[in-house]
Amino acid sequence: MDELLNVALNEATVLGLRPRPDGGVALLLEVLALPETPDARRELIMSGVSRVRVLLRREIIGEGYGPPIPLDGFAAIEAFFASITLPKSMYGWEFFDLPDVPDDWPPNVSFDVRPSAGPGSHSLHWFNEAGLDSEQGGYTPYCIEGIVEFETLAVTYADGTPLSLEDFAAAGKRWWDDFYRV
Repeated sequence: MDELLNVALNEATVLGLRPRPDGGVALLLEVLALPETPDARRELIMSGVSRVRVLLRREIIGEGYGPPIPLDGFAAIEAFFASITLPKSMYGWEFFDLPDVPDDWPPNVSFDVRPSAGPGSHSLHWFNEAGLDSEQGGYTPYCIEGIVEFETLAVTYADGTPLSLEDFAAAGKRWWDDFYRV
């Protein structure tokens, strides 16, 4: 994948992961882009999806992560995203085609589905470190992350209007160029 797509995803906030009627998967994000638009949400639409893995764990401060929390489908994943009260953004500048991401994952994850046989030509690793309101006040920290193996990638605005990969990547690059210029 183009390295500018990685730039466009840096500091994006993951808002949801949902199946598409055509068998693909859409990752809903809030992105940093110039020019700014009234709605900063974009959907990364992955087609030819061969596998979707999601790992949800509670963060135990000073100790790492707890065991995987089971998710019984995309509806449960969306419900978790809807419950987030303190979202954080992805960071790290690299999200596509990373072979070693799941190396530190436990053998059993929260959700694992294989819509088609064989590995996809590409993969996307996404994550959101997030807080949910705690009964004791404050937030309880969680990390939800996933890997989608797929063949092709497209981008739309949240309303479904298509956006070329080139324009999506260029808008993210402009934002970061402007940030570093200040």
